[in-house]
Amino acid sequence: MSFHEKSSWIMALSLLVSSALYFFIMVSMSGTEDLAAPNLPVLIVFTIVLTVLATIGHIIIAALKPSEAIDTVDEREQQFFAKAKALPQMCWQ
Repeated sequence: MSFHEKSSWIMALSLLVSSALYFFIMVSMSGTEDLAAPNLPVLIVFTIVLTVLATIGHIIIAALKPSEAIDTVDEREQQFFAKAKALPQMCWQ
């Protein structure tokens, strides 16, 4: 698995964990009949948790294989990036 794939998995797991934390905080703040409105402190906690998890995860995968983190993209990833660059152009045609 390449560094970019590992990075994507780290971000997906970080989003999942921080979103679950946000969900449980909001449910615990809600009453039995209505949901609590989003508030700034809870959103700040969500952002901090997401940032910390993503940063720690990327530091770990970069420390385990530093050569892989510096390495260039492989053939398969080049095709993905080429398609991603062409996608906005195809949408506007």
